[in-house]
Amino acid sequence: MAEGTRGPVADPHATSVLEARYRAALDKVPFKAGIYLPTDRVPLDRKASGMERVAEIHNGPLKTVYREKLKDLRRKHVGDKRAFIIGNGPSLNETDLSQLKDEVTFCVNGFFLKMPELDWTPTYYVVEDHLVAEDRAEAINALKGPTKLFPAYLAYCLDPGEDTIFFNHRARERYPHAFDFSEDASKITYTGCTVTFTCMQLAHYMGFQELHLIGVDASYDIPKDVDVDRGQGSTAVLDMASADPNHFHPDYFGKGMRWHDPQVDKMLEAYREARLVADRLGRPIYNATLGGALEVFERRSFARLFPGALPAGAMARVNGETAPEARRLAYARERAEAAGEVSNGFPRVLVLDVVPPGQMTATGELKSTLFAEWPETHLMQVCMDRHRFMVTGGGLTPGASATAAFTDDVIDRLVETFSPELVLFRPVADRDTFNRFAFSLVDRLDCPVALWIVDDWPAHLAETDPEQWAVIGPQFTSVVDRASVRLAISEGMTRAFAERYGKPFVAFSNAVDPRHWPEKVHVNPISDASPLIIRYGGGLSSRMTLQSVIDIAQAVEALSGPRDVRFEINTREHWAGKYGDRFSRFAKTTLTTALMATDAYRRWLQAGDLTVIAYNFDPETVAYVRHSMANKTVECLASGAPPLVYGPSEIHTVDFLERHGLGLRVVGQGPEAVGQALNSVLEAPARLKAMGEAGRAFAFQHRRLDLEQERFRSVLDTAARRLPPSGDTAEDDVFTRLNLEYKALATERLQRSEEAQMGASGIMALGSGTRTGRAGRMVWFYKGWRGALAGVASVLPLLAYLIHAIITGSAALLGGLLAASMTAALGVVFFFVAYLFSLIEDYSLGGRPRGP
Repeated sequence: MAEGTRGPVADPHATSVLEARYRAALDKVPFKAGIYLPTDRVPLDRKASGMERVAEIHNGPLKTVYREKLKDLRRKHVGDKRAFIIGNGPSLNETDLSQLKDEVTFCVNGFFLKMPELDWTPTYYVVEDHLVAEDRAEAINALKGPTKLFPAYLAYCLDPGEDTIFFNHRARERYPHAFDFSEDASKITYTGCTVTFTCMQLAHYMGFQELHLIGVDASYDIPKDVDVDRGQGSTAVLDMASADPNHFHPDYFGKGMRWHDPQVDKMLEAYREARLVADRLGRPIYNATLGGALEVFERRSFARLFPGALPAGAMARVNGETAPEARRLAYARERAEAAGEVSNGFPRVLVLDVVPPGQMTATGELKSTLFAEWPETHLMQVCMDRHRFMVTGGGLTPGASATAAFTDDVIDRLVETFSPELVLFRPVADRDTFNRFAFSLVDRLDCPVALWIVDDWPAHLAETDPEQWAVIGPQFTSVVDRASVRLAISEGMTRAFAERYGKPFVAFSNAVDPRHWPEKVHVNPISDASPLIIRYGGGLSSRMTLQSVIDIAQAVEALSGPRDVRFEINTREHWAGKYGDRFSRFAKTTLTTALMATDAYRRWLQAGDLTVIAYNFDPETVAYVRHSMANKTVECLASGAPPLVYGPSEIHTVDFLERHGLGLRVVGQGPEAVGQALNSVLEAPARLKAMGEAGRAFAFQHRRLDLEQERFRSVLDTAARRLPPSGDTAEDDVFTRLNLEYKALATERLQRSEEAQMGASGIMALGSGTRTGRAGRMVWFYKGWRGALAGVASVLPLLAYLIHAIITGSAALLGGLLAASMTAALGVVFFFVAYLFSLIEDYSLGGRPRGP
């Protein structure tokens, strides 16, 4: 090396100390072969500290901690029939992986390159190769979602964590003559020249009765430009100089990445040993890979396992796209084309949900978001406004559908005319009138049903009101059984409900359009003297959020330091009136009830420094919202003002944010714990901006509105086709007539009803006080015995006068006027009685004429 370019010279003494530490740690572990140890790419100081960590884990936690965690996984999967082990061969690009969403899955090595385009997260992630672990350590350590299962010897470069379980993975005992398959992975597993062999041992220990291999092609093409190093032991190391032709992604083992010579012949020997054990125990392993060279295991058609899967050609076109977002949209197009409706694909959906669309309620806004692109003529909802049944959409005049209240038989007629291809039904616990109507309508309709649940009211109702649950419970469970698809609000809820009801559920929650959330402008840089603004928008229910929001206010009040901190709450007037006085004593907290338009609400969130997602810690709150996903979660993330996450980890929303490392998590309970979390960002200003950017990136990648809308449409479209709708499904011109002659149609029906003296029950009430609806209610009141009684009473004075005149032969003018006046007065009285009845009906449960 020329003078002036000489690099730093290592301190010989420091080097010898590090080498001694490394050798001392190596003496404490039983594995000495090179395939279990750090390579020369790992600096000596990291080798020493890493091997010390390996020795510590191997001689302690491996038996005392991780073995118990593996036993917990075994208990968790008691009763689970099957699991899927996903390889990474090129056939994965021809496989419709969306079908695995509700399955237990083991993924391996570089599968995280595929995960951004999926709408599901693998259950387990396994790596056993030290080359993969070293070269991909940063990505593997950052991976969130799956439970990570790693051999203890990889702890020198793969970090421990709550989502990580190390296991005792060792060389096979019968080397070099045969392979060994462990039946107790909590004690030991054995190498088999492929990580999928390790997955088989882990899955077998967990108790699955069937294992299915996906993407295990078992064929390799070694590129000519690869650098082969045969000095690393019995297995050559291949250093790539170009793109990877052997896996689903060219960067899998791309340029600069190392991998071991695949030794396919030995791999197949290991598979044969796995089959011997599996067949002996009656727990078969099947190969569901599309194509490939693996014939050791019995083949199972992927299409047979998943009849709804797209064919290989369609998936190849999808994966021909480069960006994950483009692949997801291409998948949606292929799915629509397979259904035969590329241009439309929107079934006629009747939504039965007590909550109207929008109106700044969580459920209403979620419906508005997911149905935003749905044609109005293909979407009808029956809901309630206060105590009145309402109908929206379905081709009704927008103004009329927004203000009209309907009677039962009119709704029936409109539903019949609409001819839904699918009923999307969201039952609720505390609206008896709506439930009676909706369950009855669902029973009468001969079309597929999609069930939608957004909170665990069934469990809450069964516990708090057994009598009501005894009535509604059987109806609810019958719909669960009948439904073509069942929607829930979170992945946690899908798992809990699937276990409870024995039926699969699909999760849908809020999503965001990146165009609605421009990059956050940091108006209040945390390093200057301007106040730190914390903003909370939402309810203050005592059984959901109230106490935790009070804790935050107390924490803010107690903070002292160079920078002021302010807490701003925006809630509904109902909550402000009920609990507003609880916050009046806090000088640093303000509470408002401003009704903000959607864009204003977004800008309000973005103008803060922190947003808030909070839940109470009491058992009632946990039981009620344990499985729910807060609608505001994705909005807080998209705003760039990271959420202050405060609440018990048992609640799915909190757990979701915690698992993905999003937001500022409060560790513990009480104002002091909140204060410590806030001080942590006040003392480290850069953290706040970094958390905000991470939240936005996550929301825009994983909760994109266009992709979620397309998935929602695809799921409902599929559900609508599971049972053929009965009757003629041709479009009816009633919507044209309703749009052009809505009032005339209502008047015509009123006249027909009056002529038949039956008219009340079938009249549309246009608006809250129009004469048509009022007349219908008043006419209904006087049909039957009430009408007869009123008529007789009204004519009695006039009849008495006529009888008197006939008997006496004298018709006195004054007497006639008096009799006529009394008859008219009685008529007025009976008119106002009927009018009073119609007013009472405006505020009655159900908002419709009831039987006598």
